[in-house]
Amino acid sequence: MRGVSAVFWKELRSFYGFGWMAWLGLFVTLALGPLLSLEMGATGFLVTSLWGIFGGVYLLETISFYYERTQGSFLMLLSSPLTVGEIFLGKYLAIFLVAYLTQLIALAISACVIWSTFAVLPPPSLLPMLFITIPIYGFVFMELYSLAYALLGNVSYLWLVMVFIIPFLLSPSQIMPIINSIISSPALPIVLGILLALLLFFVVSKISKERMVIVLS
Repeated sequence: MRGVSAVFWKELRSFYGFGWMAWLGLFVTLALGPLLSLEMGATGFLVTSLWGIFGGVYLLETISFYYERTQGSFLMLLSSPLTVGEIFLGKYLAIFLVAYLTQLIALAISACVIWSTFAVLPPPSLLPMLFITIPIYGFVFMELYSLAYALLGNVSYLWLVMVFIIPFLLSPSQIMPIINSIISSPALPIVLGILLALLLFFVVSKISKERMVIVLS
């Protein structure tokens, strides 16, 4: 676990060096959900949660991989005694922590906006989805992203992923049927999400360092 902790703190420290574009992206991620809440009402809680975690993960992971690719620091990690699983787990925890905090702050702002505008708050049945289910699948999305990077070594084209995701995140008509089905059986999506996250981590941890060095060189 020392190796995981070292990568975790290294990743957190590196966030400060990403530059103003990264901080601007986080600001947009924070602001978009609350702004949409002015039009969507209570549905804005869902959009804020989805956008906060998925947008935060996508932004941070893209910049992290790009930064490490240009600096050569990821190849240095691969040359260390750390396993691939330890390297990615440390990165996952750091990126997810910042993305989750971004989501919580955005939800707090949205709650103030929605309460002052519509005088409503999310029902208790929605809370597990906002704070557990959606973050779990944000973690799964992060693993899928890193798996594509580890196998293909190029992040420039991965913005296309969000081109397909963003319209879905901003469309209540597409979100609500899924949301209603999840609310009716909240435990199943959580269990499936955890199992999927564990499976993806197992797959990522089995990628050889030699393959990654070839891909990233």
